[in-house]
Amino acid sequence: MESLRELNNCINFAITSRLTMKNVALIITLLFYILFSLPVWGNRSEEVETALRELQYTIGLSDDYDRGKTKEIDALKSKLNHSRSYDTGYFLTSRLIEEYEAYLCDSALYYVNKNIVNARTRGDKPGEIRVLLTKCDILGRAGLFMEALDLLNTIDPESLDGDLKQNYYSTAYSIAQFMYENATGTEYAVDYLRKTQLYCDSAVAYTTPGTFDYARLRAAQHLGRHEYGACISLLDSASQCYESGEREYSILRSTQGYAASKVDSLQDEALLWIAEAAISDIKGSIKENTASRALAERLYEQGRVKYANAFAKKSMEDASFFSARMRSAQSAQMLPIIDRQYERLQNESQERTRVAIVVLVGVAIGLAICLFLIVRLTHRLRSANDQLVESSEEVKELNRQQRYAAEETHQLNIKLREANNIKEAYLMQFMEMSSRSINSLERFRKSMLLLQATGKQEELRKSLKSSSTVNEALKELYLTFDKAFLTIFPDFVESFNALLKEDEKVHITPSESFSTELRIYALIRMGISDNHRISDFLRCSLSTIYTYRSKMKARAINPDTFEDKVMAIASISGGETTIPD
Repeated sequence: MESLRELNNCINFAITSRLTMKNVALIITLLFYILFSLPVWGNRSEEVETALRELQYTIGLSDDYDRGKTKEIDALKSKLNHSRSYDTGYFLTSRLIEEYEAYLCDSALYYVNKNIVNARTRGDKPGEIRVLLTKCDILGRAGLFMEALDLLNTIDPESLDGDLKQNYYSTAYSIAQFMYENATGTEYAVDYLRKTQLYCDSAVAYTTPGTFDYARLRAAQHLGRHEYGACISLLDSASQCYESGEREYSILRSTQGYAASKVDSLQDEALLWIAEAAISDIKGSIKENTASRALAERLYEQGRVKYANAFAKKSMEDASFFSARMRSAQSAQMLPIIDRQYERLQNESQERTRVAIVVLVGVAIGLAICLFLIVRLTHRLRSANDQLVESSEEVKELNRQQRYAAEETHQLNIKLREANNIKEAYLMQFMEMSSRSINSLERFRKSMLLLQATGKQEELRKSLKSSSTVNEALKELYLTFDKAFLTIFPDFVESFNALLKEDEKVHITPSESFSTELRIYALIRMGISDNHRISDFLRCSLSTIYTYRSKMKARAINPDTFEDKVMAIASISGGETTIPD
């Protein structure tokens, strides 16, 4: 856009300056610039589609915009009714003319006539002429060409100053342009076109550069000379000064779109700019417009009948609302053609829809049958699968029971093997102990007989009363028990400590024998858990046994399962158990 503004400034400079060789070279350079820069504007299909959707959405908001317009007009009317001075009344009436000028023709003419009376009453001749020219323009837009020309001919342009003279020729150009549009396709069109160009040239001569009228009229000159690139650049730059919703923006954008439509590579831009003009018309409640109709015509030519129909109807509604005879006639010529085409497409679409519905119903019936068969087959498969699952579960249960029985058998074999090891080990141990005890008793008997034979009665009595022999026998019994137990359960102390808290573990050296409490749990591991049997073996009272067992449980990590875990301490696995001498 910046490059377009620069180009526009250069074109304005070149045209308004004297044609020196330097300026001719500048014009040639600009022509090459336009030629090679035009394709850059192409490839806007997505923007066009977005603009068309936005226009369709904006049409749905037309009533909201019109209500806003009516609200503004009502506010001006209220102020006018309460005004007391001529200047204020004249100003407010002029403002109402501006609001109605492109909104409602009859109301605009009503307030124009009112201001003509106001100007004449006050003797304001320039003001009267300015309002008369406005009336000519409105009559031309309404299609009342003869009335507009008759009124225009009552004004002598030579008697007008620069501003009013520009206004006169600008109005004359507009009326001639409307008459040319109305006569298009007739023998009179050429004459009206010539007049349009003459009035346009005269108007430009009295128009200040940089204004809206200057941009509009210069653009018309470029179009008449087929200078489409210069026209587009000029209008693009000028439209930046206005916002969508303003009448000036709509006119500039619409004309820019028309110029682009004359360039093959700018057809997308033409649609885009005309769509933007149509959106602006709706936002500004501009009922006297050409954008919607022009857009509908171009879309119809492209076969986009749905859009064309919607925009053509909008154009017809606006023309009828404004009471523009020419615009209504233009829309009336085009709308039936588009409407018939749209109706034909709708009928074809409905026919395709009916065929599609029949096909879909057939497909649905086929799918229903297939679904029914699938459901039946699925039900059968599910029943068979359920039977397989039940059989599988039964097999799994049998396997589980078999594994459980095998595990029990394995554990039982381990216990039997362990019991056999213990039995064999202790059998050998106690056979040796019995033999040693018999030998010890034999030696004790012989010593007692010797004391009796030698008459040493006192020594005999002391020997019989002494318990040292029994104590030695018990000590030897416990020591033998400890060694035999550790042979069968070599990891007993380590495993036993693993069940105790860290600071409660028991410690013995290889040369030491078991403590009484450790010996109690050795007996428990061997299956002797009855306190009476334990007390008989260890020569302790029952209360002592209870105390030792209670204290040891308290030292355990898990007192509740302590003795069960002691029973689970493993013995030596496999092989033959040997008892040391």
